[in-house]
Amino acid sequence: MRIVAQERLGETLSALPGAPRVVAGGNYATPGQSWRSSTRPSRTLGQIDYAIEADLPLASPTARPVRDTSALIGHRVATLVPDGATLQLGIGAVPDAVLGNLFGRRGLGVWSEMFSDGVLALHKAGPLDPARQVTASFAFGSSELYDWMDRNPAIACCGPRSPTTRRGSPSDRRWSRSIPRSRSTCSRR
Repeated sequence: MRIVAQERLGETLSALPGAPRVVAGGNYATPGQSWRSSTRPSRTLGQIDYAIEADLPLASPTARPVRDTSALIGHRVATLVPDGATLQLGIGAVPDAVLGNLFGRRGLGVWSEMFSDGVLALHKAGPLDPARQVTASFAFGSSELYDWMDRNPAIACCGPRSPTTRRGSPSDRRWSRSIPRSRSTCSRR
């Protein structure tokens, strides 16, 4: 069974001070990642009372056709994204439509709370900068996406207070205010 990282586990367990029992669950299907965290775990694996192992398929979003409105919005937003931009994404038809219109760009980076299969499609098509890690707090996508993520050094997952940013991870609400304007996906260089 893979325990993703003791540092991430420590962050989770530290939220349970004084809990009489700690039960942890792990799934063999979870992609192995190197989590970044500047915090030291307040508890260790030895402080887990019960561990439940599973080998179940991970949830995946239902594939839906892109509607005309989403396709139009995706095209218009994509025209604002220059080569070398850093993308902050979401999940759904509009983000997927934007990503589907970026195959002609080069040097793109991803720094987002989450990403999905559109990032894998960008990776395959070549617009992502191979020198930049895809950085996010989590992903939600197909089994192909999870397979690509598994132990992939081109992907960095980070939790709160990560050393990769001055103010925290993409999941930290303060992060969006700390990113320099020049790195915004819609600003021109």
